[in-house]
Amino acid sequence: MDTRIKSDDVFGGAEIKFPVKFDLKLFVNGALPEKDSIAAVTALCGTLAVPAGKASVRPSQGGKYYCLTIPVTVDSKDIFDKLFAAVRDIPGVKMVL
Repeated sequence: MDTRIKSDDVFGGAEIKFPVKFDLKLFVNGALPEKDSIAAVTALCGTLAVPAGKASVRPSQGGKYYCLTIPVTVDSKDIFDKLFAAVRDIPGVKMVL
């Protein structure tokens, strides 16, 4: 599959070529345990047929937040949009990159 789309201005007008591999990063408050957020993202990726690699977690200096990073491969803009919308709805997620 070789689909190209124009991205939002945050990418400076660059095109994204699908499939695309990238590190999905979630900034999560400590209200949701790390293992639960990893399970939620992994389940979501499975539902959307998005291959996901091994998750890594990096806590903030103060310990109130952590950054969850999961390498993923997304096949289309539709799946990309669905993935970002869904991970934003996971309890405790404050930001998605």
